[in-house]
Amino acid sequence: GLEMVYIPTGTFTMGTGGIESTPFATAPSLTTPYFVANNNAITVGSVAGNLNVNANMISGTIPVTFPKGYNAFWLMKYETSQQQMVDFLNHLDATRALFNLPIGITGTHPNYVAPFPERAMGYMGFGRNAALADWSGLRPYSEMEFEKASRGFNTPPVPNEYVWGNTTIIPLSTVSNAGLANETVGTPVNANVNMGGYATPARTGLFARTTGSDRTLSGGSYYGVMNLADNMYDLVINAGSTQGRAITESVHGDGYLNATGITDIPTWQTYQSYGFKGSYYSGAATEARTSDRVLVAFYSSYPADNNISYSGSRLARTAP
Repeated sequence: GLEMVYIPTGTFTMGTGGIESTPFATAPSLTTPYFVANNNAITVGSVAGNLNVNANMISGTIPVTFPKGYNAFWLMKYETSQQQMVDFLNHLDATRALFNLPIGITGTHPNYVAPFPERAMGYMGFGRNAALADWSGLRPYSEMEFEKASRGFNTPPVPNEYVWGNTTIIPLSTVSNAGLANETVGTPVNANVNMGGYATPARTGLFARTTGSDRTLSGGSYYGVMNLADNMYDLVINAGSTQGRAITESVHGDGYLNATGITDIPTWQTYQSYGFKGSYYSGAATEARTSDRVLVAFYSSYPADNNISYSGSRLARTAP
């Protein structure tokens, strides 16, 4: 099973009023945060009171069915690990497994091996994410759900904040027990992100110390989701594209992949549906800010599967 965090139903704010790139805002302002008061459809545009995203979203409507974050959902506490990906592959037939095989996994089917089982899995483009979600009975999660999971229920935003609720950021430089199941923080001892210093994926949940921790030191979100801002980019549904808005929160994986290993859920199959949130092990700190959307806008228009080394996987399920 996967360890999931429950994100309850409730209001929340998108944007902070800071200097993030293309954040959600309340029109006609480019920076005034937008309050999600209910699960109603959201009008996107430049009219006062509309959702405004600095021209990086098409106008129109984010429908009631879109996973907007107001309704309760479950979210993976940690990024998909190399071992979890290997377990997925080894439970498929050889053809479907080979189609979804990321770089770095060794061995042959049905005995693929994870070189570093506890570390986050990279090379997870939208196709592999969708296949894993379909097989697992889960679904991709949205950029709006990212902000809800980060900032929390009805919590005032802090300008330019990271997912742990403030602007304190201390990048990791070294680890102890590198690559092992007990890999832990090395230097600096108060590091709270793997971003731009260590320069390689780390163990999922690395910063969740067993004693003396708090939200800032652990790099944890309001609800205790780990590594939302760092280690790997999270692939999320783009609320700014027609294709992304076609994805609904009620559709989850059914365990079936087609003959080649692709998901059979049509709305999950196009790259324009997705973008990135957070930063990664060699990324920029600005990308890790909760309300920064530059990568959502950029990667949702990039014509490739995004199977890049720093693309990770984190999945959700709508709560009943």
